[in-house]
Amino acid sequence: MRYAAPLAFVGVRDAASSLLVADTYAGAARQASALDDVLVHACFDMHQPTDSFTTYHASLREVLTQAGVSGDATLALEMAALPASALALVQREFPDVSLIDAG
Repeated sequence: MRYAAPLAFVGVRDAASSLLVADTYAGAARQASALDDVLVHACFDMHQPTDSFTTYHASLREVLTQAGVSGDATLALEMAALPASALALVQREFPDVSLIDAG
């Protein structure tokens, strides 16, 4: 059970990179990833209710903010692979960012 496929974030101006994954992939991602940081969003918990939609969006918002995405930024996204709700979040919360299709 997962909400979205892992997303990689790679900076152009600096060498920082991150991987956003569901908690079900966290262990494997930490072992296999060559990126600087692995950010995990809660997807499934057998002991308590989990809202994977909300936790995914909170983590996506966090990684974009940590990357310094702001009004004058250009963000390249693979539109064909990006979840529609992720694109909607970017457009809603970062309205002045220029978007280009990296696919």
